Amino acid sequence: MINILSPMILVSLAMAGHSNVAFQTEDRALNQSLLKPCPATPNCVCSDAASGIHGIVPFLSTTSDQELLQVIRRYVLAQPRWRILDESPGYLHVEAKTRLLRFVDDVQFEVRGQGVVAIRSASRRGTSDFGTNRRRLEKLRRELVAQGALIITPNSGGDEDSTPSGRE
Repeated sequence: MINILSPMILVSLAMAGHSNVAFQTEDRALNQSLLKPCPATPNCVCSDAASGIHGIVPFLSTTSDQELLQVIRRYVLAQPRWRILDESPGYLHVEAKTRLLRFVDDVQFEVRGQGVVAIRSASRRGTSDFGTNRRRLEKLRRELVAQGALIITPNSGGDEDSTPSGRE
């Protein structure tokens, strides 16, 4: 009797362990954002921020979440000073360098489901970005709306072109 139950117990434990791994992956994607909160300095925007200088509206897709991530990926690859640092299902981490002084910024996209893609753009150094991170994401938003990949949403911080462009 013990010999018959042993393989069944092992199979059950293996299946339970496998389903637990899937649950942890799904849980991370839904409940544990890869997007860090913005620092106190005004050189970051993130759709997870409540509002104020750091807040920005997430991308709202007209396509499937994964299709939107592929559209974003194609856009990134076409940019001259952007490169992909990390890519996994539902997540894209990009490095973007500013045109003149080559400041390095981190840009992240995280699928949240139901057409929502959380966004973050932050300077690695310094205390001010002169609005570059917000302008970058709003420019991408306008491009994706023009392609029909995003729902039109108001920008989250007023006129993104009103800030001096010292870092561009």
